[in-house]
Amino acid sequence: MKLKKRILIVLIILLIFFLMSLIFLSIDYTRVKNGETPKFSISNPGEMPLDGGTKIYLGLGYKIIDFQKLSGYDEVKIGSWFTEPEDFKEEYEAFEEENKPVIIKSEALKEDEKENDLAIYGEARLIENIINCANFTTETSDGLADYSVTLRNGKNYGIKIYEDSCHITSEGKEAALNAENSYDLIRIINKYSRAVDNNITTKTVNFVRTYNIKEKLKETDTTGQYNYYVISQFQTNELALIKLENTYKLEENKNYEFSFEGTKINEQDYTIQEIFSGFKITNIKQTNKLGLEQRQDSI
Repeated sequence: MKLKKRILIVLIILLIFFLMSLIFLSIDYTRVKNGETPKFSISNPGEMPLDGGTKIYLGLGYKIIDFQKLSGYDEVKIGSWFTEPEDFKEEYEAFEEENKPVIIKSEALKEDEKENDLAIYGEARLIENIINCANFTTETSDGLADYSVTLRNGKNYGIKIYEDSCHITSEGKEAALNAENSYDLIRIINKYSRAVDNNITTKTVNFVRTYNIKEKLKETDTTGQYNYYVISQFQTNELALIKLENTYKLEENKNYEFSFEGTKINEQDYTIQEIFSGFKITNIKQTNKLGLEQRQDSI
């Protein structure tokens, strides 16, 4: 009788463990799918595959793999503690074959200083659609393209970035992109040029930067929920095209303090464009401070 009682107790404990594991797994899986940090799992950085941001979490008898591959493969998979990212290799390689990359190369540097080609998977079709829908006329740009892009069909185009737009050149013709397409193209280039180095360390930061509104463009995005601005920063020659929700009412020729939060790659400098693409805006307020009085926090 004592043996049966012990077996029953063990079975009850195992059942409780199993039910708790299922409940915790369900909660954590849902949170990860929604882009949130799981509550009942711990991060396992020792097994992080360096491929663009994939995260691994260990829970009560389960493992969650949040794939965020440079190829654009973005799936959440679950398994036991012994499950490895490579177990899903056939699936993500099939995705990568279906979503072949475009190649972007820096053209503004000297031949011996050029960056490695950027094989861009995730937004390849967006880039192709932007270029294929562009209205080409006679070429007017008088300088070397900042970047060249080779589409999946092998056709090559030049990309020239101006303060408020991008121009695409091809075979003696040129197309000026609207604000939305210009913003998306610049964002993609910045995103992937920073993602090629996988040996990185990061930290969470909060900071404030002051910018001057040089121009508010008349265009909005296709949803009508965002406006585009050209901004500058004191003591820099850099101008940037940014995108803001239309709940913000910013005026030209005025200065604003932008509060940001997000994850910083250590030992990396950020352009204005990269700050607005990579960090979340938490507050914007007008300021009358001028010159060196302006708040320009380090990141």
